[in-house]
Amino acid sequence: MGEEGKKIGLALSGGGYRAAAYHIGTLRALHSLEILDKVDVMSSISGGSIIAAYYALHKDEFGEFEKSFRCKLRVGVIGSVFVILLAEIVLVLWGHVKLIKWMLDDNSLCECGKIIILIVASILILLLIVFLLHKILPTSGWIEKFYALWFFRCKRMGTLPKSPIVAMNATDVEQNRLFTFSQIKMDAGKRYAEGYFKKDEIPISLAVMASSAYPLLVPVKIPRRYINEPNTISPILSDGGIYDNQGAHKLTENGDYHADYIIVSDAGNTVMDRKGTWNVVSLLRKVSNMMMNRIEKMQRREYLFLQKKYVVKKDDDTYPHYAYAVLEWLPAEKDYVNRFIMNVSKELVPQAVCECHGLDKAIVAQIIDNDAAAWQIAKDRVEEHIGWEELYASQPDEETIQRAKGVSTGLSSLSKKKINALVDCAEWMTKVQVRLYMPELVPNE
Repeated sequence: MGEEGKKIGLALSGGGYRAAAYHIGTLRALHSLEILDKVDVMSSISGGSIIAAYYALHKDEFGEFEKSFRCKLRVGVIGSVFVILLAEIVLVLWGHVKLIKWMLDDNSLCECGKIIILIVASILILLLIVFLLHKILPTSGWIEKFYALWFFRCKRMGTLPKSPIVAMNATDVEQNRLFTFSQIKMDAGKRYAEGYFKKDEIPISLAVMASSAYPLLVPVKIPRRYINEPNTISPILSDGGIYDNQGAHKLTENGDYHADYIIVSDAGNTVMDRKGTWNVVSLLRKVSNMMMNRIEKMQRREYLFLQKKYVVKKDDDTYPHYAYAVLEWLPAEKDYVNRFIMNVSKELVPQAVCECHGLDKAIVAQIIDNDAAAWQIAKDRVEEHIGWEELYASQPDEETIQRAKGVSTGLSSLSKKKINALVDCAEWMTKVQVRLYMPELVPNE
C-alpha cells in the first residue's frame, strides 16, 4: 500500500475441494479489481491451502493458473486413494480367507477349537488392517503422494516465490495452537527456534496435507530428516480447521503475517440435520463440523463486532479492515448495501471507509441517530459509488447458488457445473464485499 506501509492479507478457508473451487472465484474477482498482485500474505486452511500453494507456483499467468487448476479439481483425491486402500484391504482379507480354508480342512481340530481360532483370527485381521492404514501405509501418506504428483509436481517449500507469503496452517495437537508452514519460517508460537526445521526442503505436499488432515484421517508428523536437531520431537499435526477454519487468525497476529486489510474467502456451508446421527462415524463428522462452525461464528463476531466497535469509536484506524465473502450469505436479496448502512449506524465501519463512499462525519452522525432521510441519502450514495445496479444484475441465479451450496466438504472430484457455480458465487460476493468494505483498495474508487 505504498508509503503507508499497510499490508493486504487474503484468508482462504477450509472446506476441501468445495473451498478450493470457491476460492478460484475470489482470486478471479481480486484479479479483475487489480488487487490480487498487491496481496502480501495468503493465510490458508485445508482446501484453501491447496489453491494457495498452487496459485503461488503459477501466479505469473492468471489465465493459465485458473484453467489448469479447474482441470485438477475434476480428478478426486479420495477416488484415487480409495483404489490403493481397497487393494491393501483385499490383500489382507485374501490371507484371512486362505487361513479359514486351511482351518476348515484340518480334521485334527474340534468344532469348538475352530470357532475360537476363527474369532481370534478375525480380530487379528481387523487390527492388522487398522495398523496398515494408520502406521505402515497411512491414508494421509497416500493423499500427500497424490498432492505431490497431481498438484505440486513434488516441489518443495523453497521453490515458492517471495511474494505473496503463503502461510499454510495446521493444528499442533499437542500445543493446541496453529502450526504454520511458509517460505519464510515454520512455527507454532515460540516453541521451535529459527533453524529448527529444514523449511526449504520440506515438500509443499506435506504442508498441504498437514493443513487438510481431517480429524478422521491419520495426523501428520514432520519426518526427522527435515529437522536439524537430532533426537528431538516432531509436532503432531491435524487439520487447521480445528483451530481456525477461516484462515484469518494468522493475519491478526503481530509479526510477519499481520495484515491491515483482511479479505476472507469463506466457503463454509455447514448444514446440520438428523441424517446419520445413529451412525458413529457420521456423528463424529457432524460433531467436528459443528465445532468448526461454532469457532467460525465466534471469530467472525470478534473480528467484525466486538473489537472494532470500540476501536472505531476512538477514530483509531490501526485495527484491520475486514471484507468477508461468505458462501452461505448468498443470495443477494439480503441487500448488502442496506446491511452496510446498518453497520455504519452501529459504529462498526471505520470513518475512512465511510468517507470513500461520500459519507462524511455529519451524515454518519445522522445515521447513528436513525435519521431516515440520512439513511436513504447514504444508501443512494453507496449504491452509486459501488455500481450496485450493475452488480445486482450480474448476481448468480438461484439455481447456481443452490448448486454451489449443495457441494459437500471433501476431496471428491467436482463436475464442471459445480466448479462453475462455486466460482461464480465467490467472484460476485467478493466484488460486492470488497467494494463495500475496502473501497480504498479498488482503483479509481
